[in-house]
Amino acid sequence: MSDPSEAAPADDLDLLERWRKGDDVAGDTLVQRYYPAVRRFFANKVGEGIDDLVQATFLAVLHARERFRQGSKVRTYVLGIARIELLRFLRKRHRGDRAMRTLESSVEELMLTPGSLVARRREQRLLLKALRRLPLEQQMAVELHYWESLPLAEIAEILDVAEGTIKSRLGRARQALRERIQTMEQDPELARTTIDNLDRWASSLREEAQTRQRDEE
Repeated sequence: MSDPSEAAPADDLDLLERWRKGDDVAGDTLVQRYYPAVRRFFANKVGEGIDDLVQATFLAVLHARERFRQGSKVRTYVLGIARIELLRFLRKRHRGDRAMRTLESSVEELMLTPGSLVARRREQRLLLKALRRLPLEQQMAVELHYWESLPLAEIAEILDVAEGTIKSRLGRARQALRERIQTMEQDPELARTTIDNLDRWASSLREEAQTRQRDEE
């Protein structure tokens, strides 16, 4: 069973408008469609408070009309708001210079306890740990690319940067990910199999997250 957001029909905008006019059934449909992607977005970055962040995201989707760009997809809009809510959460927790450097810091540096994504294989666990050591701006780009299979233009819109910036950022992030894996893992064979099959392990993490979400419903 695939993530419903992958095959979202063209009625997303209609659902959003109906929800804003008081149609709760339309709202429930839209939330169910994008809930898995929003929860995945937060899951490898924060643990405590994840439900509040998901709820805050959808409340902002309902009320923040001015954030919707003409011609945007609702999926892009929803995940862009998730990013804003994440940054607001982090900046409340960290004051001063640390708050200003949030995007340049990693989850590990920000001393966050990430949610428990399912990771059955050693390669998956190693990849999750390495992702948490990337600067947050790189981690978000990598996860949107691998877990949500988004095109560069949509990732750029979500992260509020130019499309060309995302292309170079993803390249740097992949290289940094490989370096983190090599540095972290003492078993050279495990490091090699993780790096050589990076796309495969990233995809498998997404599939296991989807399975767990379905089991919890």
